[in-house]
Amino acid sequence: MTVPFPVPHGTPPMPALLDAAALPAFASMSDARYLGVWRRDLLVAPGVHDAVTRRYWLQTEGWHADIEVRADRPDFAGITGFTDCDDARLRWLAGQAAFAGHTRLAADGRLCFWDRQIDFALGDALDIGANTLDGDTLHEWGALAAYYELWRREPDSVGPDETEGAGAVGDAGRAGAAAMPVTASTPQAVALAVHAPLPVPEHAARPPRLLCAGRWFARVRDRALPASPALRARRALVEGRARRDELIAFADLEVSIGRIDAEGRALVLHSTLPWLEGRELAPEAAPPMASRRAS
Repeated sequence: MTVPFPVPHGTPPMPALLDAAALPAFASMSDARYLGVWRRDLLVAPGVHDAVTRRYWLQTEGWHADIEVRADRPDFAGITGFTDCDDARLRWLAGQAAFAGHTRLAADGRLCFWDRQIDFALGDALDIGANTLDGDTLHEWGALAAYYELWRREPDSVGPDETEGAGAVGDAGRAGAAAMPVTASTPQAVALAVHAPLPVPEHAARPPRLLCAGRWFARVRDRALPASPALRARRALVEGRARRDELIAFADLEVSIGRIDAEGRALVLHSTLPWLEGRELAPEAAPPMASRRAS
């Protein structure tokens, strides 16, 4: 098949695009070669050649988390939550790209379906790639749309992985909410140590989920805004008429990714809530590897 855009030399050939109405069956993730944290180094598509925007994709045996790190992000130095953001920052936050959900494979192990359960943009298109794995390099061709992505696996991201529900605990990842004690019944619940807590919104009821891959982790939490108000807020955002409260409610979705350092601290590296970056997960709430190293 003729490639409608330039790709790096040695890239596996582009497969024929599939018909969404005639897709094969997909089963749960069963290929250990996918596990770990992948960093996107290149995106090419018709009219697009992007080697600047970074994406990070953490893959466990069942769940994935994906966050885009854009080069045009405003300065969030000194910002501790939504209340510190001006309207321009709120609009930027509300326009981010991040998602998480189940990962499924076709029988050939190449077709991969990222079945999004949490999606910042509320997209409704199927996300299916035709992948070729070569050690710590993954070549992804779009299965339903013409694009190519080059991914590299991060070091130390292969190892024990698990997915934990956080249970009913305080979520300091919200708009400056306070971290509450984690009970023994939820030892892996994720609570961030925020030093200047703001009141927890009354609708702050969505528990976070913790994903672990080697020395890396991701923490994801859907927005509390129900589907219909979220869709209305998205339309208002696109049309440039979103109110401040709509922007905050729509942007209040967390996908954070981080790494356990040499001292055993689980530090957030990238987040849809920028004020969490550089923060450490509370010891009782950190991934198991962090707990072991800290002990």
